[in-house]
Amino acid sequence: MKVDNKFLGLIVFVLIAIGLILLLNQVPVSETDEAFMPESDVSVKMIQREPSNDNAKVDMAVINPDFAGLEVVFSADLADVTEGKAIRGTQFDGMASGMFRTGFVGEMFGVEAAFNGLPDIEGTDFYEGWLVRTEPFDFVSTGVATKEGDVYANRYLTEVDLSTYTKYVLTIEPNDGDPRPAEHVVEN
Repeated sequence: MKVDNKFLGLIVFVLIAIGLILLLNQVPVSETDEAFMPESDVSVKMIQREPSNDNAKVDMAVINPDFAGLEVVFSADLADVTEGKAIRGTQFDGMASGMFRTGFVGEMFGVEAAFNGLPDIEGTDFYEGWLVRTEPFDFVSTGVATKEGDVYANRYLTEVDLSTYTKYVLTIEPNDGDPRPAEHVVEN
């Protein structure tokens, strides 16, 4: 049986056209779907493993360091990643922002972060900071962010040099004793 090349070409063209039509008419994931939450590579990696323990963490209440004298090693702006959704019963407007910086306070390594536009949390949930190293991947909690006037702040001090940790993530956490990070709110 001999097939005409023109007929074969027409069949291939029709199949490609149908494939393109089906591809272009796919139903996108709804951005209003509560289950939809974009996850960065860092977010996925943080969910999949336990944070490192920093046994050299310094009790800030005892030392009360002067972060004004922080010799800055790294700083970055932070952006809201909530897309204006409600997370754990707290409604975000998608406009939160902040900044963080790392460096040395004397011989100790410090992290200081401040956030604007974060809503107050109801119940026992809390904001927690995380310092992340992307290669090789590791992360450590910088503790609970506290409200200072109209802004939330997170300060952390350790005897370990964490200057290769150049990503900062703020999460909203349930008070459930699980050391792993929960939903991301602000990050760089």
